[in-house]
Amino acid sequence: MAKGLTLSSFGLIWLTIIVLSFGQILIKMGVGSEKIPISKNPIRMMANILGRVFRPKTIAGFFLYVVGTFIWLMVLSRVSLSIAFPLFSMSYFLVVILSATILHERVVWRFAITGLVLISIGVTFIGFSGPPNSKAVGIGRDPSSLQRHTIREVCVPQKLRLARHSERDSRVSSYHGAEYDEKHD
Repeated sequence: MAKGLTLSSFGLIWLTIIVLSFGQILIKMGVGSEKIPISKNPIRMMANILGRVFRPKTIAGFFLYVVGTFIWLMVLSRVSLSIAFPLFSMSYFLVVILSATILHERVVWRFAITGLVLISIGVTFIGFSGPPNSKAVGIGRDPSSLQRHTIREVCVPQKLRLARHSERDSRVSSYHGAEYDEKHD
């Protein structure tokens, strides 16, 4: 069973993101900026595509994809997919930055930053929907050992909760005691 997010698994997720993002940049550099010609002849079209596939930068990009996939398999053996995959969407940040800096692609930062912030907010919400942890992220903790906490338990001071529980317990026991007395009279 996959465990919660640890510092090492978080590092592996980021290593995967970095390797695959650079792989994507190399593939784009290998393919180039000119369009692959489309041909009515399927053999000619396949030759056009394979001509781009076998360029050194494209092959290097595919190699990084293979390495990144092996790292991702290590991540999935350690972390639940519902936690790991939303974090993987942080690769959008890196790819946009690398595209602008390495490939010199024109990026309208006003829209890019807005979109990336929205992605981050979405990832945060998905993270909140995961299994509750007694610590902020549960780094280094086995999720099966964590107690589930409600918002009330986290926000209401323990002394106040204990006072409420003892008051409730006394009401419940007196109620059940009265029921018991009525049945046995």
